[in-house]
Amino acid sequence: MKSLVSRLVQYSTLRLILAMWILMGLLDVAFIGLLFASFELGLLEEDGFGGEFLESTSFLGIFVLSVFVAPILETLIFQLALLLLAKKLTEWLAKSDSWLPAFLITSLAFAAVHATNAENTLSIYGLLHAVARIPGGIALTLLAIVERRREHGLPVLSVIFLHGLHNAPTTLLFLLPE
Repeated sequence: MKSLVSRLVQYSTLRLILAMWILMGLLDVAFIGLLFASFELGLLEEDGFGGEFLESTSFLGIFVLSVFVAPILETLIFQLALLLLAKKLTEWLAKSDSWLPAFLITSLAFAAVHATNAENTLSIYGLLHAVARIPGGIALTLLAIVERRREHGLPVLSVIFLHGLHNAPTTLLFLLPE
């Protein structure tokens, strides 16, 4: 973990954000494509996907929530509070300076919370959505760690920007009114 972070610190923040955005987007297309292919093949029914929230909220409301509100709140919860708490606990309990436990806990917690985007969190939709969010959780958490290690880094702003940048086209592509 330490060598990966050391290598990534050498890249500019903007270059790192762009690379992570492209990678997250490609993985989203693959995971969400599999989900929609499952709908088309009749393996899953679309009724359980998205729940009442998506049906009862306007497109503009969903766009504002996903591009502005969620990135800010989730960054504060995951890449600020949880990441730093897990790092401090690792230092205190394990007497280690490693970011790896905090990285794993934060990335997986981020993905798991996104299972709630399905009507039934414990459904196949909840599981698929959580699994599809693992790459995003990894990228956002890794960016937060790299920016913390960078001299004059901006971990909170960088993660909010990447998260919002990622959510914008995803929201436009998959939730745009017909």
